[in-house]
Amino acid sequence: MELDLIENLKTEKVELKNLLLNPNNPRLMGKSRKVDLPDTRVSEEQIQKTVLRDIKLEGISDLYEKIKKLGFLSIDRIVVRKISDSDNYIVLEGNRRISTAKTLLQEHLDGIITLEDNLLNSLKNIEVLVYSGTDKNVLWLLQGMRHINGIKEWGALQQARFLHVMQQEESLNATELDKMTGFGRNTIANKIRSYKGFNFSQEIYHGELNENNFSLFQEAIFTRPLIKSWLEWNEGESKFDNLENLEKILNWYVGDEEGNRKLERVLDIRDHFNKLLLPENKSILVKFEEEDEFSINEAIQELRNKDAEKSAQKHQLDLEERITRLNDLYTELSTLPIVNILKDANKLRFKEIIKKINESASFQLTILDK
Repeated sequence: MELDLIENLKTEKVELKNLLLNPNNPRLMGKSRKVDLPDTRVSEEQIQKTVLRDIKLEGISDLYEKIKKLGFLSIDRIVVRKISDSDNYIVLEGNRRISTAKTLLQEHLDGIITLEDNLLNSLKNIEVLVYSGTDKNVLWLLQGMRHINGIKEWGALQQARFLHVMQQEESLNATELDKMTGFGRNTIANKIRSYKGFNFSQEIYHGELNENNFSLFQEAIFTRPLIKSWLEWNEGESKFDNLENLEKILNWYVGDEEGNRKLERVLDIRDHFNKLLLPENKSILVKFEEEDEFSINEAIQELRNKDAEKSAQKHQLDLEERITRLNDLYTELSTLPIVNILKDANKLRFKEIIKKINESASFQLTILDK
């Protein structure tokens, strides 16, 4: 894969106007759009405006000041792919830098700022690396190698999607993905599983899930075996078999038809709802499921009350045990072989211990008499 990349890159100078921002940029997936756009639509004016807006929202201020001061430097090469039957190129790697260049040039043309001629020239014609290979996942490889632990880390959903693509379409195993990203095998498995669960749920939930809902899967469902089991996750088919429970938890977290949410925080699902799934808490779970007004905070309070009752019962059991042990001590003291102890070398040790017991007993009796 890396060899294909190196062999199919060549340097060219391209006018900025012919460099199109990539709407299929992995960093942006799951935000404005959830599906890839074909090359035939990339050059549309509104699409380019939307991508530029989204990239600005991600943040370009660091690059803006640097390029405004130094111009567009070719130290970090922009990688592009030519669109068939066109003079345009899609940016594969370097969308933030190209967005910054376009922003600065437009601000100059609008009279918002004034750039020196040498800076303007560095923006108008940019040296790029043109990829002419056929690997459809080159975009993911380029972006992943540079960003997954690099300059600007993606969101959790974008990382998970990258790992899924690399595993499914490039046949990279967990060890290879770990070497590429440094995430660790367990984290990689969790991210990929979470992505599959998110995708399946998105289909079931009519596409209403967005990037912000991904944490439900990565931080709660797939880190808590009880929740995963309650939803009946089918590892072989990458789907939840209990659709009734899936719809419940999505309605509680994302919101029902009227926008009501019973579980607003992933933290509540991971740390509190998870406990409701224990067999001994079934009555509280049923109450939470069936009573609209019964909130997670009320459920938490009932769990705490239940824990307090258990603690009180345990404390009572501890007292009974201590009475038994005190009786045993009394029996032991009453049956000491004093005659033998008087003749034994350990007589003083026996005396010191009995003295301590006597002092402690006297102190405890003083307290109990109050």
